Amino acid sequence: GDVKGIYHKCFLPNYSVFDEARYFSKGSKPADLFWYDDVAIGINICEDIWIDNGPADLQVNAGASIIVNINASPFDINKSNSRRKQVAEKAKKLNVPIIYLNMVGGQDELVFDGSSFALNLGGKIASQMPSFSEGLSLLEVRSQSGTCHLTGQISRPAAAEEDVWRALTLGVRDYVEKNGFPGVILGLSGGVDSAIVAVLAVDALGPERVRVVMMPSDYTADISLADAEELADNLGLTLETITLRAGMDAFDS
Repeated sequence: GDVKGIYHKCFLPNYSVFDEARYFSKGSKPADLFWYDDVAIGINICEDIWIDNGPADLQVNAGASIIVNINASPFDINKSNSRRKQVAEKAKKLNVPIIYLNMVGGQDELVFDGSSFALNLGGKIASQMPSFSEGLSLLEVRSQSGTCHLTGQISRPAAAEEDVWRALTLGVRDYVEKNGFPGVILGLSGGVDSAIVAVLAVDALGPERVRVVMMPSDYTADISLADAEELADNLGLTLETITLRAGMDAFDS
């Protein structure tokens, strides 16, 4: 339980969704190492790994034989591949294994996908954890003559469409639960947009936490009513109906 050391992030991104320079002071000791027995470990945070001749380079120059990079990197559809490619290039350049750890969960408008991985010398994959779910993975580290080699489990990556769906459901689930909401309520139109939103909500929260309402007017087609009812039945939901005729009459008058 003793604190063996503290590393402060040295490079603070201030672009896109990041606004760190406003809130934090940057670290001043990028080359500090952590030791486990005779293995020197370089620990750095998120942006630090992307910087040329940055903390990871300085840690290896100081004697690190393995790099651990911890992240809160938000999901986008192309990022998993680009992360791996960039970290692999860094592993090749520094000639050390790199463990890349990323948080999981939704936070307001951001979704963090996890997708943690470990690379051996030359950037070869040693371990790949699943996306969009918290998990525990054991990574075996063998050290010989100052060189580390990693062995772990490799999970199958999901298709891009599945990743997007899981990002959406995770974002909905965590937004509702972290705000303490009992569930969601949404209007069905009988069209494809509200149908997809309803399926996402049920996938994220379960049917018992989803209320759906149909609000027909004189302009609502019978097929829209029928499709909305069929969707609700398929999802195990009770469809409530609130007609708009009285409100429209009041507006007209």
